[in-house]
Amino acid sequence: MEFFTIIARNIWHRRNKLIFEGIFQHPTHIVNQSKQFLEEYKNVNSRIKTNNRGRQVINTSWNPSPTGFLKINWDAAICENKGIIGLGLIARDHGGTVVGTKKVTQAIGAYQAVKMAMELGTHCVLFEGDSS
Repeated sequence: MEFFTIIARNIWHRRNKLIFEGIFQHPTHIVNQSKQFLEEYKNVNSRIKTNNRGRQVINTSWNPSPTGFLKINWDAAICENKGIIGLGLIARDHGGTVVGTKKVTQAIGAYQAVKMAMELGTHCVLFEGDSS
């Protein structure tokens, strides 16, 4: 079922790339890409554990940055039953001390808006998001 879902998603993206960007992707590319996504999906799910509250936790480890550097990590989470997506950043020094955090869901939209303006070759653009 997972492979079917990934194939269907990639076919949809292939269609959109052709219609909106004029980019043709060969069907074998879609199959190979889907196999890679499935492998990544299985790899991530093999690291998922359930904590004592019944919530899923991914078993990962954090490696510190070199002395004098900050390390900024990001992660995304999806709550399917509520239909929401969360994305956040955390900045730590070489000792692991948190020096800043940020929610960046709107920032992704802003980045994509700037990227779209650049692709369209325009320099006179107003950017507007819906965050409050």
